[in-house]
Amino acid sequence: MNRLLIIEDDPEFGAVLAGKFSQINWRVSRATGMEEVSEILAQNPSYSHCVLDLNLQNQNGLTLIPALVAHSPGCKIVILTGYASVHSGIEAIKLGAVYLLQKPSRIQDILEAFEHTSHPETVRIDSHSKPGMAGIEHEVIQRTLSENNFNVSKTADQLGLHRRTLQRKMKRRI
Repeated sequence: MNRLLIIEDDPEFGAVLAGKFSQINWRVSRATGMEEVSEILAQNPSYSHCVLDLNLQNQNGLTLIPALVAHSPGCKIVILTGYASVHSGIEAIKLGAVYLLQKPSRIQDILEAFEHTSHPETVRIDSHSKPGMAGIEHEVIQRTLSENNFNVSKTADQLGLHRRTLQRKMKRRI
């Protein structure tokens, strides 16, 4: 039986995903934030699949990938994001994710992502839209965050922004 961990900070969307996967006989666990993920991983056996939101309560979901891979080797991790940036996709894949989908995604899209990625060399990043100025800004913020190990204060300094301004910009992209 497939064991799925859904890490999504939007409770309604997480509940819908969990319900849909449960209907097709998957064993589903859910977490809404970083702390919950640690507790779930400590209590549960390994997972075969994971759906991970890129932005979790103003934190970057990419930071969870190494722990997920260590806990569940071979787990197929699909990243869901409101904006499919190339940089975020590359970082996710380097860390161990197998696919990146743009929200909103149907359950069928997620299932196909799990199946499509049985061979890492076939990893794809789906993007439904071209980035505008806001998208480019988000890309720069994500790249700089990554370079600074997701330290918001250091990133804000490097970008010449106040920390709170950077946090507001990050929250708008969620």
